[in-house]
Amino acid sequence: MGGRAIALLLRHADARNGTRRVKHLTTRLVLAVFLVLQLADGLITFQAVAVFGPLAEGNPLLAAWIAILGPGPALLGAKLVACGCATFLYQAGYHRVIAGLATVYMVVAVGPWLHVLTVLAHQR
Repeated sequence: MGGRAIALLLRHADARNGTRRVKHLTTRLVLAVFLVLQLADGLITFQAVAVFGPLAEGNPLLAAWIAILGPGPALLGAKLVACGCATFLYQAGYHRVIAGLATVYMVVAVGPWLHVLTVLAHQR
C-alpha cells in the first residue's frame, strides 16, 4: 500500500472518530436535557402542589402518592425512577426514545407550567 493510500485511510479514520465523538456528545446532551427537564418539572410541581394542593399534579397515580407521602418524597421518588429509566435507556442505546420523551415532557409537563406561572406573574 502506498503512502497516499495510507494517508487516505488515516483521514477516513479521523473523520469517523470525529463523527463518533459528535454523536457521543449529542446523545449525552439529550440525556442531560431530559434530566434537567425532570428536575424542572419536579421543582415546578412541588411549588404548584404547595399553592394549589395535590390536584395540581395531572398524573392521578402521582397525585395519590403526593396525598399519601407528601409532595417531597413522592416527587423525589418519581423523578428518581424517571431519571433511572432514562439512564438505562441511554446505556441500552435508545437515544431517540430519550429525545422523544424529553420533547413530550417539555410540551406536556414543563411548558404548560411555565405558561401558568407566566400568566400568574403578570396578574400580580
